[in-house]
Parts: sequence; structure tokens; C-alpha cells
Amino acid sequence: MTVQIDTRRPASFRPIATLEMAADWRAAAVEAYRQTKDHDRAVLRADLASRILTLTGRRVAAEQIVSDDASRSATAAVDGVVFQLRSGVLTIVRPCGGCALGTYSSPPIASRADLGYALMDWEPRCPSCLPEDEDEDRSWSW
Repeated sequence: MTVQIDTRRPASFRPIATLEMAADWRAAAVEAYRQTKDHDRAVLRADLASRILTLTGRRVAAEQIVSDDASRSATAAVDGVVFQLRSGVLTIVRPCGGCALGTYSSPPIASRADLGYALMDWEPRCPSCLPEDEDEDRSWSW
């Protein structure tokens, strides 16, 4: 059985043949992307600033907030504490408490109590810097 495909064009069909027309739709798409990206950055920065104000009472200017398009995150430092908003989740970021080489994000922060925990009790550690069990007798080790 042979299938026939109708290759005739309707009378109203007009191909887009010029490079100028092709460039126009590309330029329009790129411009729409730029505008969306700028808007998304502004919304992300405003969200982080609002959350920091709610938790700390400190205002952070949009110019003090760094955004990363690839990770869709925003980061700002307030009195030495680094706040990061990524995918709608607020955390603080700190270096490893042992070697200070790696950086780690706290558990999510949704309240002042969460922030208090992250500031007071949360101590990030690299796998190689995990604290040893203090109750274990190590007198036999070399």
C-alpha cells in the first residue's frame, strides 16, 4: 500500500523568505527574554530584601543583593551573615566550622526561631571535618 502525501500549498500560503523577517522574530524573542530576566531578577531581589527585613528589621538595598541567573538565586550579607534565597527557600550560608574551605546552606529559614537556630546551633562541617564523638576513648590511637 502506498501513502500519498498532498504537497500542494494552499493559495493563501506565503513562505517567510527574507532574512530581515527572520531576524525580526529572533530579535523580538531575545528582547522578550531580556525583559523577563530583568523582571525575574527584580522580583527575586525584592523577595530576599523583604524576608531579611521581616527577620532582622534591617533594610537591604537592591544594589546590595547579588543575583545568579543560572541558579535563580539571590544573595545578600547583613552584618556578616550571608542570606541566600534559592527556589523560594531562604537559608544562611556559612563556611565549614573546621577547615573554612567548603560553604554550606543552613536548613530552611521561615521564622526568627529558625534564624536563631541557624545562627546559634547550626555548625556546618565538611565530611573530613566532622567532629569526633567526645565520649569515645581515643587513648589507644596513635
